[in-house]
Amino acid sequence: EIRPRDWSSDVCSSDLLTTLASLLSRQRRFADALGYYERALARDPNLVSALLDLAWILATGPSGVPAVPARAVQLAERANRITVDRDGYQDPLILETLALAYAAGGRLDLAIQTATAALDMAVSGARDDLAASLRARIEEWKR
Repeated sequence: EIRPRDWSSDVCSSDLLTTLASLLSRQRRFADALGYYERALARDPNLVSALLDLAWILATGPSGVPAVPARAVQLAERANRITVDRDGYQDPLILETLALAYAAGGRLDLAIQTATAALDMAVSGARDDLAASLRARIEEWKR
C-alpha cells in the first residue's frame, strides 16, 4: 500500500510526485493524490501528465472529491496548448479531458464540439476504445 506520509516532497522530482499521485489515483485515493499533483505542478507547471490527471479529477469529482470545473478547464487547456504541435495536431486524450471539464462547468456545446474533434482523431488513429468512450459521452451530453 502507498503511504504518502512516507514520501517527502522536498526530495522528490515532479515526475516522481506525479507517479505517486497516479498510483494513489489507481487506488481510488483521489483526495491524497490531489496534493501530489499540485506539488508536481508547482515544480514543473508544464508537466502534461500531472495537468491532465489533475484536470480529470477536478472535472469528475470522483470518490467524494469536490469537482472544480473552472480549475479543470484551466489545467486541460494548458495541457492542450503545451502539446499542440506546429502542424496543429492535438492529442485526443487531452481533448477528451478538456471536454469533460467543459461539461462539468455546464458548457455542453463546447464539450460536445471538443469531444467530437477528439472522436474524429480517435477514429482516424484506430483508437477504438477511446472512440467508443467519446461517442457515449457525446450522446449523454446531447440528451
